[in-house]
Amino acid sequence: FNSLIEYIFMADKCLGNKRLAVLSTLVYFIKNCKQVVATDADVSTVCFKLLDYCGLDYRFAHNVYKHNQGIKAYEVDSLDAIIDKVKMCVDKSQKYLVCSDSKTLAEYIYVQSGKKGKLYTSDNVDALNIELEPQLIISPKVIYGNDSNIGRKVFCIYTGNTITPPNMLQQINRERRISDVYFHFAA
Repeated sequence: FNSLIEYIFMADKCLGNKRLAVLSTLVYFIKNCKQVVATDADVSTVCFKLLDYCGLDYRFAHNVYKHNQGIKAYEVDSLDAIIDKVKMCVDKSQKYLVCSDSKTLAEYIYVQSGKKGKLYTSDNVDALNIELEPQLIISPKVIYGNDSNIGRKVFCIYTGNTITPPNMLQQINRERRISDVYFHFAA
């Protein structure tokens, strides 16, 4: 639910001038349906404000389960060090997912790691099935709804310029069976 609301408010190109119509339709459905059951791993104030605006009497249940417990996360000192780790995965034919909030960085990592695997950015028009891509580099185009259970390392390069920290977590968790996480925040 939170992801949907965030998308309606934050999507830059997809909704264009239809944003208000989409939001109005959602509010209409919420106000006029018999029951609303909304779920999401992340819930923010915007969800409660929308439900309050719709005049709903609602109940919030907080699920305290934390996924990825026991998964090791390692901070990496530089972009080059991340690229070296990705290259090692390429050389050993290991599965990996590289997440980034920058299309330019995703493309750079793809080139520097030998153009192996799949690069998926806003330039791609074809649908992505993450599970069919054992070696994958993604840009901010992929944040929600495309999940993998193949088990792999996840590398993260973030600039902090295009997606929010909760969306970074969403992007990282496209892989549901993470073995290790390596992250670097670029300046």
